[in-house]
Amino acid sequence: MKRCRSQKNLSRDDFAFKKEIINRKWRKVIFSQITPIIAEND
Repeated sequence: MKRCRSQKNLSRDDFAFKKEIINRKWRKVIFSQITPIIAEND
C-alpha cells in the first residue's frame, strides 16, 4: 500500500517535471520569436 502511494507521487512529480521542461522549451521558443521584434523596434 505504502509503496503504491509513493509510486503515484513519483509519477506525479515526473509529470510536473516534464511539464516544466515543456514550459521552459516554449518560453525559449516564444522568447526567440519576440526578441527579434524588440530588436527591430529599437
